[in-house]
Amino acid sequence: MNMFTKAAAAGVVMMSIAGTASADASKSIAENAIENGSFTTLIAAAQAAGLADALMGEGDFTVFAPTDEAFAALPAGTVESLLLPENKDALVALLSAHVIPVSVEKSYFDLAAVGNTDIALNNQDIEAFDGGLKLDSIGNTDVNVMKQASTYFVMTNDPTLDNTREAAEITIADIESSNGVIHVIDQVLQPRT
Repeated sequence: MNMFTKAAAAGVVMMSIAGTASADASKSIAENAIENGSFTTLIAAAQAAGLADALMGEGDFTVFAPTDEAFAALPAGTVESLLLPENKDALVALLSAHVIPVSVEKSYFDLAAVGNTDIALNNQDIEAFDGGLKLDSIGNTDVNVMKQASTYFVMTNDPTLDNTREAAEITIADIESSNGVIHVIDQVLQPRT
């Protein structure tokens, strides 16, 4: 199984930072995403990318999962264009920026937020900086998670820049599933290297 096939297995379900919503941790991410109903665009994108079956598979991943509203906020025609067969590579790149090949729960974001830079997870080092974590997506995009006050943000660009307009807010965190953890975000991340 290649890295993207494994990573695609890490999809979407729901538990709030402030409270909880229902999800079945024994089900795959795809099953929870389909049952939830807020991720139809993400599921359609996974199907168009040929990854729907992988969302049912094994894995240990973190997915930053945009809602249908996040996809709807993209410029007009973007989603429709990405779903065309000739744009499959661009779609795979976009989805890859949302998947980390290790499960990273909110508690690790909290450790980084208080300046802990000695963080290891599942025998993998995670690069921490004062106030956040730098993670590598399966698409080789740097994904940075930061905490400001009580809000968590994720972005695919340099966290030292003034880029709050490009930061997605994590609206729901620590969604447990049989193949990883999901954090719901309010914007679609753009792949960058």
